[in-house]
Amino acid sequence: MTSRTSKPHPWLSLLAALLTLIATCAAQPLPPPPPSPADIDPSPWGVATHLRRPHPKANINTAFARTHEAGIRWIREGFGAMHIMAKPGTFNFEQYDPLVDRLEKEGLQMLPILQGFDWELEKTRPDLVPLYKHPEAWRQFVRAVVSRYHTRMKIWEIWNEQDGGFWKPKPNASQYVPLLKIAYEEIKAIDPQAQVMVGGLCGWNVDYLRQMYAAGAAGHFDIMAVHPYGWGPDANPEAVKKMAQFRTVMTEHGDGQKEIWITESGSSTFANDITAKDPETLKKAIRLSLTRLQRTEATPATGFFVQPSEEDTITDAIIEREWLPGVKMQRVTLPQLATLQPAQMPVLIGSENYNVDTSCLQPLQDYVARGGLMVNVNRIPFYYIWDNDTQGNRVQVGSSNLSHPMFRIAFEAWWTKKGYPEFSQRAATTQTALAAGIADFSTVYANRYLSPKNLHKGDTYLPLIEAKSNNGAVLGALLALYQFKDWKGGILVNTTPLRSGVTEAGQATLLQRMYLTYLAAGVRKIFFYDLHDDGQETGEMEHNFGLVRWNWSPKPAHTAYAAMTNALGKAPQFIKRIETSDPHMWALLFRRTENNQHVLATWISDKDNRTRWEIIDGDTTNITQVQDGNVRFIPLSKPIEQLTIRKNM
Repeated sequence: MTSRTSKPHPWLSLLAALLTLIATCAAQPLPPPPPSPADIDPSPWGVATHLRRPHPKANINTAFARTHEAGIRWIREGFGAMHIMAKPGTFNFEQYDPLVDRLEKEGLQMLPILQGFDWELEKTRPDLVPLYKHPEAWRQFVRAVVSRYHTRMKIWEIWNEQDGGFWKPKPNASQYVPLLKIAYEEIKAIDPQAQVMVGGLCGWNVDYLRQMYAAGAAGHFDIMAVHPYGWGPDANPEAVKKMAQFRTVMTEHGDGQKEIWITESGSSTFANDITAKDPETLKKAIRLSLTRLQRTEATPATGFFVQPSEEDTITDAIIEREWLPGVKMQRVTLPQLATLQPAQMPVLIGSENYNVDTSCLQPLQDYVARGGLMVNVNRIPFYYIWDNDTQGNRVQVGSSNLSHPMFRIAFEAWWTKKGYPEFSQRAATTQTALAAGIADFSTVYANRYLSPKNLHKGDTYLPLIEAKSNNGAVLGALLALYQFKDWKGGILVNTTPLRSGVTEAGQATLLQRMYLTYLAAGVRKIFFYDLHDDGQETGEMEHNFGLVRWNWSPKPAHTAYAAMTNALGKAPQFIKRIETSDPHMWALLFRRTENNQHVLATWISDKDNRTRWEIIDGDTTNITQVQDGNVRFIPLSKPIEQLTIRKNM
């Protein structure tokens, strides 16, 4: 997670709004969902899996053992048209029948995802790409799967992250909603008691939700699904704001009482190869770049550009990041950027993710042309271009094929250049970089490689750290400086994360607090992503989301999941949040449905907290101390009225 300054949080008003939301949920709980078959497990404990992949499939007994050890009751798994409709006119379930049978034997509920991604269908049924243009094929697919399994599965999720990278060429609700409608019609015709779930959206994507309603989604789903990764509402102001907006939009369209499930959430424990070896790497690269631009400031002022779409969430005037230690960056907004002079601020962090607002492209280019050094880190910059549509919703309007030529930067990857590996681990620091004090890197995980192919005549490209294939061939740079004949400034680009994921201990803490705060806010079920690390590369974020490692040994998050389910039982009921004078003091009261025992989950969300709290269960012989962010589960032995929470003076 990114660091913040230690001054009082500017989002306490949002936190107060969340407390009101949680209090409302407690005082006026969401009404029960429509009658469901008795075999639907009320447990909120779920996990996303990839059990049909070779490694999990070969270790299926261990996979289920780890699932049961954690107290997990629900499994989420994809059902792909790629496999089931591989041959025209037939439906093949040989990959799915054994898994469905095994889940039933294990006493686990399945949440199936009906999906037909373009890049998968291209391998077996290119005639159906894109699937939204073949509605009858989609209808037949849904009918075949649901007819086969409807007595064993009662909730059907339709697609996955259709508002993100799982819909090509770019998200489009008017293309997705017709498939949702078809699925709803077919599923209800086969099993009127079944429930249809919107495919999990990327976070609390309010804009896409509005677009879905505009495209006619109302009346064609029973449950909403979202994928808010990272910390929960207790430590994430964006989640607080977006969740409230999301519920408001649903209410405006008559769906305020429908269930919301989180069908993916989690955090990766990946490690960063560059800053782990030398935290000063980017600072040294910036100094080298400024020297080549003939700028001589000893301690150059550094700005951090905040796009209009980010202004509500990045609010600190001074911003710090672990990949630029000791540097206090000044917040720069779009109006300020228009007149920002390089003499005043020679360095500007232009991007630390994939996204850029259309309105920012030309002002950023102008800053470079005036002589500024724009630094883009952690990702391929400006990969997705966003703007507002006529209704004010944020939509993707372009990609790097437009933005990169504009900035004369470029990259290659396995999907852009035939013969390139999916990832590389070999690296080398160039002589120029070594002379500037940058460490000699021989191992850096990478999967995107900078290229000079968009340069104009007279421009220059200076690689600083290069990625190499297994045979030693240079694939491209991981860190490089672009300079230009007709622009006075330059662009320093880094394609690999300069930050690490959470620690394994941090993942465990995040898991419990994320579950507890979202359950308190009315979310019905939560599926952690995912059960098992998807690979062995420690530097790859996607390989390190698991509750257990590649070798199936449990991470602390697995232990934390088990502790939570053991304390709260199979299907806990949230009662209320017990208020204190400190909004960072969390005390959530649950009831175990197995024995009606009350359990208090408590922690302090402020990492800079210096206050110790006491939880007194009836009398002073039962005191629990709370002073940090680790969750404590306290089974209460006395009536709730005798519970006392006070500061330890």
